[in-house]
Amino acid sequence: MQIKTQKELVEILFKAEQVRFMDFVLSHEGDYAISDADWNYKDIPHLKYVHQLLDVDSSFIHNDYMSVILFQKVFGFKVPLVFFNYQSGKDRQTYYTSLLFFVMIVETSYESIHKNRTKVNTKYCIGAKGVVAFFLPLFFSFIKHAITKNHKHLMTEDIPMRERRGLLRAWGYRFKGDDKPYGFAETCHIYEPNVIPPEDCKKEPVEKTVFIDQELSHEGSLVLIGRSDMHGMSIQRQGQDLLFFPRLCPHEGACLDQKQTGGMMICPWHGRKFKPLATLSLNKEGFHQIGDYEISVRQNTLHIASKA
Repeated sequence: MQIKTQKELVEILFKAEQVRFMDFVLSHEGDYAISDADWNYKDIPHLKYVHQLLDVDSSFIHNDYMSVILFQKVFGFKVPLVFFNYQSGKDRQTYYTSLLFFVMIVETSYESIHKNRTKVNTKYCIGAKGVVAFFLPLFFSFIKHAITKNHKHLMTEDIPMRERRGLLRAWGYRFKGDDKPYGFAETCHIYEPNVIPPEDCKKEPVEKTVFIDQELSHEGSLVLIGRSDMHGMSIQRQGQDLLFFPRLCPHEGACLDQKQTGGMMICPWHGRKFKPLATLSLNKEGFHQIGDYEISVRQNTLHIASKA
């Protein structure tokens, strides 16, 4: 198999078809690991749930490469594009598409600044041939503006995913993709538990009293217990019941601190659904053990304490 880098593709097209290119680079630096960025660019399911400007239909998915047909919103119009994306080297992905008279070859690479901080560089090469190539400098500023605007919007949706994983890393968590980078197809297995807790995973002690008529007084009221890791829980009211949900999706670490839908919690990254860990009736007083907590319901109060 021959795997071409962006530079090699540009050279081939110039020699074979006299396609002339202009390029620019967009960068981002944040508190996450290289594997978080690599996973984010390969993660196919999140395209449907996280990105508002994209409608995607994956036509071919392999661990080493994928092909997608997507409709990208540009200046209010949905433009159809076919992207081919592949791993072109260590910590590097290359993808390309064409639109009208232009070809675009993109390469994203990652470099570690220090532990849990990464810089991502995305280089865009825009090419054209013949008469269009002569006018490429005139079109280039418009194309660059459109791509930069689109990239900025996409990053507002992607960066929180990476930094959420960076936060979990700061708490000692790891991910299965750290030891061996994910393939494109592997990201589709949304029921895989890919979050690895620290060996000495200590939960923060909790001692909390919730006044139901104040904090859980109406439909959809939400109370958070602990922090948003494998030990945390959220409590939501549904009618005369209290629903208890996890705060961490074990698949890739998404935070589940959001309103439930129809008695189910839905992961905001990949659409995985969670049933409540437990359901308690407000009409029945009593003592319960749910997850890592001991919970008692008495006289319109909910007392929550970590298990001894």
